[in-house]
Amino acid sequence: MQQLKFRGREPMFGQWFAGTLLREGQIVMISNGTARYVVDPDSVQQLLGVDRNGFEIYEDDLVKPRRAPRDMAYHANVCDFDLIIDGKIERVTF
Repeated sequence: MQQLKFRGREPMFGQWFAGTLLREGQIVMISNGTARYVVDPDSVQQLLGVDRNGFEIYEDDLVKPRRAPRDMAYHANVCDFDLIIDGKIERVTF
């Protein structure tokens, strides 16, 4: 079974730490195997995956597309967008 990975921000200096999520009562910590760091519970995010360059992507990360769309059409009735990239239409639905 794969171990889940999380990251959280240390409240005093704002440094991010990644590792295993631990809870002891109301205290939330991230353990990297050698040390434990107390983090802000509201900052904790789970690892979603890794992009093709090996960069880790966590919840609430903003991911920039490789190519910006040239045109965008908004459809108010169905809440989706058509992105036109290099002449191909991609529908994004919300």
